[in-house]
Amino acid sequence: MFIKSIELLGFKTFAEKTEVKLTSGITGVVGPNGCGKSNIADSLMWVLGESNVRNLRGQKAIDVIFNGSDKKRALGMAEVSITFDNSCGTLPVSFNEVTITRRAFRSGEGEFFINKTRCRLKDVYELFLDTGVGREAYSFITQGEIDSVLSAKAEDRRELIEEAAGIKKYRYRREEALRKLDKTQANLHRVTDIMSEISGQLEPLAEQAEAAKRFEELTTRLNEIEIGLLIRDLRKQTESLEEVRRLKQGSVGKIEEYEQLVAELEAEKEKQSAKLAKIEEDVEAARRVEMNLSANVQRLDSKAALLVERLKSAQSEIARTDDEIAALEQSIVQARSRIAQLETEERDCAEACAKARAEVDSKTRALADLDKLFEDANRAVSDQKASYLELAKEIAAKRNALANSRQRITQLEAALAKHDSELASLESQRAEAAKTAESAAAQAAELERRIQGLAAKLAKLAEDRKAAQSELSELNLNYADLTREIAAKSSRLGTLREMAESHEGFFEGVRAVMAASKAGKLRGSYAVVADVISVPKGYETAIEIALGANLQDVIADTVDQAKDAIAFLKRAETGRATFLPLDGMREPRERVTGRMDERRGALGIAADLIGYDAKYDPAIRSLLGRAVVAKTIDDAIALSRELDGWNRIVTLEGELIVPSGAITGGSRKSKGPGLLVRKQEIDALTSELDAMERDAAKLAKSAESAEQRVADIGASAAEVEKSITEDRTAHVEHSKQADLSSREAQRLAKQLETATVEKSEAEVMLADESKTAADLQRLLDTVGQQNENLDQQVAGAEQDIEALQQRRSQAREELMKLNAELAASTERASAMRSRLTESRASLDRMAVDLAARRTRVGDASSGADTLTAEMEAVESEVQLQRELLAAAEANLRTLTIERTSQHTTASHTETRLRDASNARNRLIQEPHDADVREARLEVQVQSTSERLLEEYSITIEQAMDWPEDIEIERGTATEVARLRKEIKDMGPVNTGAVAEYERIKERWDFLTAQRADLEEARDQINAAIRDIDASTRGMFTETFDTVAANFDLIFKRLFGGGRTELNLTDPNDLLETGIDVVVQPPGKKLQDMALLSGGERALTACAFIFALLMARPSPFVLMDEVDAPLDESNVERFVEVLRDFAKDSQFIVITHNRATMEAADNLYGVTMQEPGISKIISVRLASEDQPTTPEPEAVPVG
Repeated sequence: MFIKSIELLGFKTFAEKTEVKLTSGITGVVGPNGCGKSNIADSLMWVLGESNVRNLRGQKAIDVIFNGSDKKRALGMAEVSITFDNSCGTLPVSFNEVTITRRAFRSGEGEFFINKTRCRLKDVYELFLDTGVGREAYSFITQGEIDSVLSAKAEDRRELIEEAAGIKKYRYRREEALRKLDKTQANLHRVTDIMSEISGQLEPLAEQAEAAKRFEELTTRLNEIEIGLLIRDLRKQTESLEEVRRLKQGSVGKIEEYEQLVAELEAEKEKQSAKLAKIEEDVEAARRVEMNLSANVQRLDSKAALLVERLKSAQSEIARTDDEIAALEQSIVQARSRIAQLETEERDCAEACAKARAEVDSKTRALADLDKLFEDANRAVSDQKASYLELAKEIAAKRNALANSRQRITQLEAALAKHDSELASLESQRAEAAKTAESAAAQAAELERRIQGLAAKLAKLAEDRKAAQSELSELNLNYADLTREIAAKSSRLGTLREMAESHEGFFEGVRAVMAASKAGKLRGSYAVVADVISVPKGYETAIEIALGANLQDVIADTVDQAKDAIAFLKRAETGRATFLPLDGMREPRERVTGRMDERRGALGIAADLIGYDAKYDPAIRSLLGRAVVAKTIDDAIALSRELDGWNRIVTLEGELIVPSGAITGGSRKSKGPGLLVRKQEIDALTSELDAMERDAAKLAKSAESAEQRVADIGASAAEVEKSITEDRTAHVEHSKQADLSSREAQRLAKQLETATVEKSEAEVMLADESKTAADLQRLLDTVGQQNENLDQQVAGAEQDIEALQQRRSQAREELMKLNAELAASTERASAMRSRLTESRASLDRMAVDLAARRTRVGDASSGADTLTAEMEAVESEVQLQRELLAAAEANLRTLTIERTSQHTTASHTETRLRDASNARNRLIQEPHDADVREARLEVQVQSTSERLLEEYSITIEQAMDWPEDIEIERGTATEVARLRKEIKDMGPVNTGAVAEYERIKERWDFLTAQRADLEEARDQINAAIRDIDASTRGMFTETFDTVAANFDLIFKRLFGGGRTELNLTDPNDLLETGIDVVVQPPGKKLQDMALLSGGERALTACAFIFALLMARPSPFVLMDEVDAPLDESNVERFVEVLRDFAKDSQFIVITHNRATMEAADNLYGVTMQEPGISKIISVRLASEDQPTTPEPEAVPVG
């Protein structure tokens, strides 16, 4: 598998759609700094799922989108597509080509595609698992991160070995399995908590179901008797109501007469009100007309004043423009005069130029004649000099030889002096070099001692850091344990709260009412007894037994709210519930009397032992006001004989005594926490969680302090390591200096010996050269006389030539003066012409301004005439508006008088209406008593009929048509009393217990099956994790040994020797152990990585990466400037290894190094022809016998 192409659009500096086609082998990416080379590497990491934008050299996710340049706007989307050749089937998909696409939008949204099919980031990650490719694999070595392979933590370095071992997918599956295991365990805890809650409800519900059957039999018989009594009462109430209505009908006639009179008066009042409203509208309209006309008059007055001002302004403008016209006419006259003067001066300058040009021509001809005479004289002198030169050559040769000889003598004498000086200097330098060598050796020894001291300090810091890390690990372990405990208790608390909020364990009717109240379907406030009371610890069982089913009674504010809730339960068919309306609760008639002494086992009245809001006192007192709590059953039996007025006595262990003498007790199977215990457990868990969270915060703070100590120690260690590195560098420098100084002293000694020999040779050469110089001097004296005669002849001819030369120079000077005068005259003439042109242009401009001002005067005069006419029209309009205003004011006064008259008539009608209404009210008061009686009877009929309807589902029509005659037998009252007493003695009965028991039992069975399934799933996940761990250990060990051997081999190849070690930090835990790297470069001791130089660290990191690739080749490898720290010789070895590995993997190398470029099969150049926008060109590097050609397909497209 290898990359076939990369397509970029809007990614960082690649604003245009750019396609990069790649082949196998080595592909180099080159270009100047800042042109966008590394953006190609970033695009590969990004498209394969890199989510940390800092690893892409950004701060925000949208930083990968092209942000615009001076000439191009920012884009709204970035897209990168990478296409793989999958013909070898490396990727687990049935396609020969696989294209991964990623998009990012400025809105923050992102998309992934596999072969144009939308997918998740997780799908892309899983596709490349164990292929050696991915955002976390060793196939990406980005800029500046080559050193991170060595500086990373030992645990992080393990991930590279795992990637090479092909166990990354196993670790990924193991992590997935652990997450599923955590979820399964949490679900199992939740199911167990719920089962624990409902386990205690099964047996009590079974007992309540049996009691419900007997309760149903008794209430059926009681209902039959009560229905008969209610129907008899309803018939009597209906007959009385009809009689009252007949009596009330007689007084209705008179009331109707007065009602008619009142209606007539009210109709008349309405007519008068309408007429009055019409007059009011007319008055208001007249007032608006008057106000509008007044406003018009004021507006026209303002307009007239404005016209007067505008007329004055126009007249002023005309006067000012006339003044400007006069000034312009005077300026034009002056300009014409100036132009005439300039024309005269321009003609004078032209004549002067012509005269100067004629004189220049004359002087030029005279100078040419002098030049000809000078050339003839020169030819004559040349003939005389020919003979002179022959003799001069001979003399010159002798003189040159003599001069050279004397010069050599001087040089030899100087050389001898220099040799003496050099000998002294060399002796001094040799002594200085020996002294420097001794000093450098002493400093190197001192640095060696200092390095040993720093190494000891570093070892101590390492021990301190190890201790601090151990402390930090312990704190983190404690924090993790506490966090898991908090999570478990939070889960338990969440389950309990969820059950409490959904009223889990309550009757179906109770749950339905509370859910409807919470949803707003029922108006008013509802609360369950179990929710409003607070029970002290130890009293839970006693209070729960004392309340029984009443624990689930619903407290309502009013009787109407209770009725609404019951109607809701009937409509929804969601069961039954018992309601306690606070405004309908009665104080218990009886009170507990007798001596209640704690020493005799009496703890108190149940209502006094619990806490609750005073608002609920009527309801709580009705339930627990006569319930006594005793310590033991013996105490309870004794109290039952001594106390009066109680309805039940309960013990702390749950025994119950009722007034009939019945005693209930024993144990309950599978007893789980009740409703009250659940509430107390919620409170306890809340307090515990608060305390545990405070402890967790303290542990986190301690861990943070320990982590800071580790960081401080690490910083100190880094400083010591830095000092060691600096001292080692200085030690090397001083050692080199001592060695160099010693060699320099030896070199100077040899040079001193050589200088002594050279001095002896120079003394011999000086004696020989002195003899040669004496011979040459004698020859020069002989030929000197001949040369003097020829000198005199040449001197005369040269005097004549000099005279001619002076005349030529004088003529040239005069010609230069004339040329200068000509140039000055020409310049003056040009200046005159420029001034003349400028004056004429100024005259034209003044003429145009004059015409414009004359036009403006004409326009202003016309405007003034227009304003005068408009002002006359406005004065006429003002007069008309004033006349209309006077008429409108007269009309308004007339309407005001009419409105006053109409108000008087309406007041008289209002008085008559009030008298008639008072008389009607007096008549209505007479049948008021009849209405009260009728209303009372109607309420009684309605109450009776509603009771029949609500309690027995009998409508009023059915009751009135009841087929049997209702007769009250003699023993009916006794039977009703017996039935009521038996029902009362039964205490609270849960009539829905049978349905509730069946529902709880069904849920119990379902949860039991769920728990079994979860336990089976947990066991399966644990088995899978064990299998994964067993496979992982063997693969990791085998790959670790292979990589260690490969690392040693590649290291020796890159360094030319040395050795390496890969050590496991914890060999006993192969699943979590880290990996330490120790190397020994050639000629050095085995040392820690921190002591290596930058180049050695880079080359070592490369050796480690190549060792991983050797163990498990990656389809492709991206290297971003990894060769930057390497020198020339190391780069050559690096390139040699790179070529070997390119046979199995595709390499994309971003580099500035020429040797790396030469090793590439293809080169891509990244440039910025336009600032801020990267473009790519490519070159395929041909073999030696083929030319290099550019790749046209690599240029930007689209």
